[in-house]
Amino acid sequence: MKTGVGKTLVLIVAAILLMLPRVRGGILYSNLYEFAGFSTKSGAYPYGTLIQGSNGVLYGTTLEGGTNLIPGYGMVFEATTNNPTIFNNRAVLTVLHSFAGSDGGAPYAGLAFGADGNLYGTTALYAISNSLFPSGMGSVFGFHKTGFTRLYRFGTLLNLHGQPLDGASPRTALVSGPGGCLFGTTYNGGTNRSEEHTSELQSRQYLVC
Repeated sequence: MKTGVGKTLVLIVAAILLMLPRVRGGILYSNLYEFAGFSTKSGAYPYGTLIQGSNGVLYGTTLEGGTNLIPGYGMVFEATTNNPTIFNNRAVLTVLHSFAGSDGGAPYAGLAFGADGNLYGTTALYAISNSLFPSGMGSVFGFHKTGFTRLYRFGTLLNLHGQPLDGASPRTALVSGPGGCLFGTTYNGGTNRSEEHTSELQSRQYLVC
């Protein structure tokens, strides 16, 4: 065998091995998608947990990136895996919404399904800002059949010192509860510097209880 042919075979085998799923700790591991970086439209820093719909599609958020400015305010995405095989282990990622700041930004948490089957989530920053919270206080949003809807902006209710009585900076995912309500917590704000908020869904309205 010639040396050039041998090197070619080694490169082919190496390429095939890179495509194979890895086994780590007895778990089959496959790299479905790689985010390109905070200054790109594909997003960066997916801190939140993925959730899977009944259609098999994965839904998630990234803290930064997206189509609006650099480094971007974060985005919501869906990923379709199409039952990846050994030689087809890449997911197709679709950006559902890129935050612009006015509708919130920096979604630390993942998404949640409401009782109505729609997606709901929170952003930790932007929306409404003041001297105490120059980066903003965050928002609650939803996805309906008509698309993205900003449902609430934290910091709407302030005390005399400019502190948000309705909470600020939600960093955890909402939880679906009884009566069609979604429950969540905020990192800042409230009457005692912490706040628990509940939200009720009523025909596309998002009411803070």
